[in-house]
Amino acid sequence: MRFFNTASTDHPGELTIFGAHGRKQGICVVFTNATIVVGAWDATDNELHTAARANSTVTGLGQFLVDHGY
Repeated sequence: MRFFNTASTDHPGELTIFGAHGRKQGICVVFTNATIVVGAWDATDNELHTAARANSTVTGLGQFLVDHGY
């Protein structure tokens, strides 16, 4: 499994870690000031479970929470 940390000044209060197990499975974890949001995707179970879809959903929720003080 590989992990990528994407902390940046563009998203203060938010830390995102992406993990992949090959091309078919992975996770996305977003840490905000007060919450931890975890999303997992597994394209072996369902072809619609993709990294792009899961990552954009989890990071979008994380940004929403940061924008609202969480």
